Amino acid sequence: MTRARTIAVALGIAALALAAYLLQSFWAAGDDPSRGSGILAYLADEAAPPGSPAAPANGTPQESFDADSFRNPGVSFRPWTRWWWPGNDVEPAELRREIEMFASKRFGGVEIQSFGFGLPRDLPPDQIARILSFDSERYYRNLRVALEAARQAGIGVDLTAGASWPTGSPAVELADGLLGLTHRALRVEGGGEVRVSLGPSQGDLVAVVGARVLAAERAGGAGPVELDPANLRVLDGFVDEDLELVWTPPSGRWQIVALWSAPTGQTPIAYPAKRAAYIVNHFDRNRVRANYDYLF
Repeated sequence: MTRARTIAVALGIAALALAAYLLQSFWAAGDDPSRGSGILAYLADEAAPPGSPAAPANGTPQESFDADSFRNPGVSFRPWTRWWWPGNDVEPAELRREIEMFASKRFGGVEIQSFGFGLPRDLPPDQIARILSFDSERYYRNLRVALEAARQAGIGVDLTAGASWPTGSPAVELADGLLGLTHRALRVEGGGEVRVSLGPSQGDLVAVVGARVLAAERAGGAGPVELDPANLRVLDGFVDEDLELVWTPPSGRWQIVALWSAPTGQTPIAYPAKRAAYIVNHFDRNRVRANYDYLF
């Protein structure tokens, strides 16, 4: 038997031994009356929050099957649908009719999403004004009509996080919005002191790095630049307040890359309102909270 085959057999035996040990542990836990029985019971101590009901003896819910309930399931078992509104170009009578239709077709609820995507561009001015009246008093009157109709019909209503997507609102200023990473790259020759300007500023300077060039792009600037990962330098400490890099690189050609963080100015897709709304910076908890406080 070759050495490789011997190692493979040994690993297989070890895997079987580990599986046997784990199964024995699970079965041993099932024999403990205080822990219930089965793998679900074994994991219950870790997975179940305090106050959760104990797992059933056979690890599956103990529910009786009722044919009538299966033919006519309760609201909590019915599917939901997304209900797209063309901005706020909706009428109370039509909202009530559609809610009744959803209920009659055995839907359990709707999720209201207001946006202007896919609408014709040559609509009459008064209709465009209605579309672009999300987040207005008229919009909230229509929303109240839908909520009351759903309550009477016995179905649920969810709201998306504002209109369109990704989420944003007038509470999000340009500076609070989604951030993007831009860069500026330049080439220098090593072997002596280098003074180069990284400006003009493109936002907040995140980092400046330099790497020795192994292979440059082809003539005309086409193609990739191959950099040496063994000669990568962080140059933040060599940049002054005027964005001038003063550094003495070793001999050879070096690629300098300055990385900037700045708001992208992106807005929710086809946002159906006249007021400006920017996509919130999802990595800033305070700004996300302010966005949701405004929306809800």
